[in-house]
Amino acid sequence: MKDNDTQLINRTLAGDDNAFAELVEKHKKQVHALVWRKIGDFHTAEEITQDTFLHLMELSVCGMPIQENNNSHLHNTQNRKLHWHSTLPGKPI
Repeated sequence: MKDNDTQLINRTLAGDDNAFAELVEKHKKQVHALVWRKIGDFHTAEEITQDTFLHLMELSVCGMPIQENNNSHLHNTQNRKLHWHSTLPGKPI
C-alpha cells in the first residue's frame, strides 16, 4: 500500500490529476470518518475532508514536497483543519 501511495504521490507531483483523484478515492472515507468522529457533525466533516484534500492539491501544484508517508501528511493536514475549525465562533470540537 505504501509503495502504491508513493507512486501516486510522485505521479501527482508530476502533474497527473488522475493520480491525485486515486489518492482522494483511496483515503477520503478514512479521513472523513476520523473528522466526523472528532467533531460529531457529518456535513462539517465533509467540508473539512474536502479542505484537507484541496490543501494537499495546492501543495502539489506549488511544488511543495508531500511526505512519502501519505497517511502522516493527511493526518497532519486534517489536524490543522480541525484546529482551524475549532477557532470559529460557535464551532466547538
